[in-house]
This record gives sequence, structure tokens and C-alpha cells, in this order.
Amino acid sequence: MSRLELPDGGWCELWAPKQVKERRRRAYIAAITDLTSVLEDMPTNAEALENYEPKLSGFGGDKMALSDRVGDMLILCLVREWDARYGEISEESIQDLPAGVFDVIFLACRDLATELTPNYGEPVPKAKRGGSTTSPTPSPKEHQLATLSPDGTF
Repeated sequence: MSRLELPDGGWCELWAPKQVKERRRRAYIAAITDLTSVLEDMPTNAEALENYEPKLSGFGGDKMALSDRVGDMLILCLVREWDARYGEISEESIQDLPAGVFDVIFLACRDLATELTPNYGEPVPKAKRGGSTTSPTPSPKEHQLATLSPDGTF
């Protein structure tokens, strides 16, 4: 988690990318997917994206709205908490931020974006094989089931 000091005297705390709730990350990934579906020349791998410069001819209102949505979803993913003067963290409040404050938050989030995007192409390390063929006995605490609350959290 990191804390940003903002130009108007406010503050903002960001989640570390690996602490972001999957529900939030999925909204960000969906926004990226929507944008990439209309940008034919946009690469799909993270390395190529770092050097990507979109062709701006034909980048009209619809594409700009999708691009703005990606930025908003990125901020919603990574902002843990912010100064009460900005209101509740939502798409609407992001759009009501002073431009200088938005820019600082967006740039900090943008720098974390590659850590937030999953890379399912990397192999998972194989577990080491041991001599035992039995599973360890779970503790009574491990038998408890997680229950979702009405707001979708555990």
C-alpha cells in the first residue's frame, strides 16, 4: 500500500496490485477488453503494450469514452481510500476530481497497471514430491466454509 500526497492538500492510499479484490480487477480487465476490441492495431501482450502508440486517426468519441473507462476502472481497482473531501470512491467521484488531482492518481495507478493485469502464460511451479502418500489432516478451522455477504465480500 502506498500513500499519495495530492496537489490540493488531499491524500490517497493505493492498494498493492496483488491485494486488489478480484471483483475490481475483473471490471478493469473488462474495460481493457472493450477498448482493445475496437483498436485493431493494439497488441495483446504486456511487453508490446509498453511501447504501443495508438493510431489516433479515427479515435473519436466512442473510443475516447472506452479509453476513459479503462482509466476510471484502473483507479477504482487501486484506490483503497482517499481524503473525505473527494466523497465516496466511485466512477462519478473520479470524474468530479480536480484535473490536477486526477492526473496524479491516474499516473500512479498507470505505473502499477502491468502488475494488476494477469499473465496466465507463466507456468506454475510444480509441487515437490514427498515420501508421504497421505494428505495432512486439516485443522477444524480449515473445515469452515466462507460465506459471501450481500455486498459480495467474505
